[in-house]
Formats: sequence, structure tokens, C-alpha cells
Amino acid sequence: MTGAFAARRAALVVLLVLAGLLAMITAQPASAATSTEKVDVTGAVFTCEGGVTYEVVSGDAVFLMHESTDANGGTHITGTIAPSNVLLVGSDGQTYRLAGAAWFGANFNANNGYQITDTEFFSIVTQGGGVVAKVSLLFHITATPDGTISVEFDRNRGQCFPPEDDEEAA
Repeated sequence: MTGAFAARRAALVVLLVLAGLLAMITAQPASAATSTEKVDVTGAVFTCEGGVTYEVVSGDAVFLMHESTDANGGTHITGTIAPSNVLLVGSDGQTYRLAGAAWFGANFNANNGYQITDTEFFSIVTQGGGVVAKVSLLFHITATPDGTISVEFDRNRGQCFPPEDDEEAA
């Protein structure tokens, strides 16, 4: 794991750990909050094996975030990112659509440490419905209460990288 891919994972871990620590420090009775945001993703580029690219020419990403605190002071954060009417133009000049979603979740508890999981599964689909390429990423980390990493893995089983990870495919 190197380059932008490693930096992105490290940033995600740091962000979620800080959010979890903040929530534990300011622990309150059980609560929950949800937010939704729609973002134009025009211009984003999926870079794939063999130098193939797919550039987003229209569409949005819908971000759904949820944070909750349980009665024992544990903090739980989840987020889903899903494409909405996303069209791409491949380096072959053909038009495609994007299907799938990204999901991440984290659990923090002063007595149990933390667990963070990030998944990204997207398919680049022809107008006729055939899948031509996939993003298939899975990352997980588990840490003990003292911060020692007890489980960590990062797997990529697809041919493409999501736009934030373009440098890794080069």
C-alpha cells in the first residue's frame, strides 16, 4: 500500500479515530444524528489497469452520514456514498454509467478500542448493462484500547481505482 491509496486510508483512520476520541471525551447520553448531502462529481476520473480511464461527465454522489453514541459511551459512525445518475466517458470514447456504493463504519469505545472498515464497490457499466470494469476495495483495522493495531488488512480486487486513488494506478 503506497502513494495516494495509503495516504487516503491513513487520513480516514486518523479522522475516524479523532471523531471517536472527541465523542468519548464529550460523552453524553445515547444520541444519534444523520446528515445527507448531494455533490456534483463531474470531472472525477476512474483510472484502471492498462491506462484505461473513465471520466465522469454528469451526475452526483449522495453522501449519507450517521453518528450515534450508545448508553455506555461508545461512538458509532457510518457513511454511505452512492452515485446518482452518473455518466462516464471512457478513454475509448464510449459512454458508461456508474453503479455501486462506498460504505465506511467505525466503532469507538474506551474499554474496547476501535474498529474501522471502509468498502468501495463500483461497476462501470455499458449502456446495454454489461460490466466492463470494477472498483473493489476493502480496508479494515482493529485496535486495542491502548491503540495497538491487532488486525489490519487492505485488499483491492478490482481493475480500477476510485478518483481519490488515481495516482496509485499509475
